[in-house]
Amino acid sequence: MSLYPNIPVKPFGETRDRLQNDGNFIGGMLILLMVLLTFGFTVIALLFTLTGHLAPDDLAADDLNLGNTGFLFFYMGIYALSMGLPSALGAILFRRSPRRLIDHQPVSFKVAISGILIGFTGCVTANMAASYVARILDQFGITAPEPPVTVEPTLTSLGLNLVVLAVLPAVLEELLFRGLILHTLRPYGERLAVMLTAILFGFIHGGITQSVFAFLVGLVLGWLTVTTRNIWPAIVLHFMNNALSVLLQYAGLGLNDTHSAILNVLVMYGLAAVGVVVLVRCIRRRAPFLRLPPRGKLSAVSCTGSLWKTPLMIIASILGVLRMLQMNFF
Repeated sequence: MSLYPNIPVKPFGETRDRLQNDGNFIGGMLILLMVLLTFGFTVIALLFTLTGHLAPDDLAADDLNLGNTGFLFFYMGIYALSMGLPSALGAILFRRSPRRLIDHQPVSFKVAISGILIGFTGCVTANMAASYVARILDQFGITAPEPPVTVEPTLTSLGLNLVVLAVLPAVLEELLFRGLILHTLRPYGERLAVMLTAILFGFIHGGITQSVFAFLVGLVLGWLTVTTRNIWPAIVLHFMNNALSVLLQYAGLGLNDTHSAILNVLVMYGLAAVGVVVLVRCIRRRAPFLRLPPRGKLSAVSCTGSLWKTPLMIIASILGVLRMLQMNFF
């Protein structure tokens, strides 16, 4: 079976209606996603206040006076709603079957593990690039927003943080981006699909540094999905990247800053080195899954322009820019 099976592509003139529909489908999901990510927490907290579950003074507290465990459960519910609802509602409104939009062809354990290890090296490289961008931006007074502190030295806190920061993002974000969006864009070319999905993945993260990191990681996750023809390796890689960050953060609670930094370097760069070794071995053996996705038969510029000119994609782009400005400059 071919690594990249032929995807039926009609002449560009006959695909305008499909491009219009796909652009609105993706744009509609992104609009709902950004609205929920931007206002969902505040709106639901206000509803809890109106129903008496929270006191008005609780809104001023970082953890809503719920404590670490209560706040993590509260955040978990809002995040799951924000990431899950756009996919479900978009599929219903645009009559798309989620099961048909997600690749799930069998992949061998050896290929999956090799791809995940190589992909992790890409994630570490992306983190280095994002850190470099952050240092440049810091010179201009642009700093990334500080995330809420949800770390406590308990097994309950560790478990909840792994679910909130590793399990849910790995599953929900991959189903939306490497599942629905990437698969929707595949008929216009595998490379274009990977690139556009990565751009959108970075776009919705808002912060400039986070967006750079998410874009680069999105390229890795997209490549892994189209080369394996299976979304699970990308989910595992996403989980691995996030879970290691959480575990290292907790491991560093009992260490000073110097020892914590050394531990981070040993673990992250050690695994990245393993990925480099696997990559070299795969290159020497000319592993088929290392091949770049093929170019599309249609013009990438024409397809991108047609997708972005749809009404809902225009609105999504405007909202994304406003959200990015708000997160970085206000």
